[in-house]
Amino acid sequence: MSADIPLCSSGGLDLGSVKRQWGLETCLPVDPLRWKPFRPTYPHYLSAIAVAVLSQNQGCIKFIEPTVSHQTLMQRQTRGFVLGIASVAHLVCLRAFEMFAQCIEADTPLPGVYRRLRRLASRIPLKWEDILNLLIVCVWVAFLLAFLGGYIELAPRERARKWARTGSFSL
Repeated sequence: MSADIPLCSSGGLDLGSVKRQWGLETCLPVDPLRWKPFRPTYPHYLSAIAVAVLSQNQGCIKFIEPTVSHQTLMQRQTRGFVLGIASVAHLVCLRAFEMFAQCIEADTPLPGVYRRLRRLASRIPLKWEDILNLLIVCVWVAFLLAFLGGYIELAPRERARKWARTGSFSL
């Protein structure tokens, strides 16, 4: 991973900005000649000379996170686990959709109907803006009909009073 982090006006580097950029608790630059962590004189700042020396050969400064608290380590492992589960669920959904699409295409006349509707729609000179505007008008008309029919009640003060008395959100 790489990032461009601006230097301070003195030419030094604020290590706090590096920590914030990557979400690190601690960070140390790596000495490119010895491949060992470099401990700066000031723990939250690299001087202009240190920046020049550390970026001399490769044009960049490499950082490591030497220590991590147990809580942060658990958060990172949990995040990795959740992302792994989410990616598996995503793949399962994609595969199920592919199987469903293959079943629809093989066993029903829907693809032919879709192609005919697509040809008909291409003859009608509508733009997406027109379709979205029509959709918005339809939603407002449905809202107005629901309001006039008594399906929607716009009484925020009365609902707030009921919530204050009962503490229930299902009003």
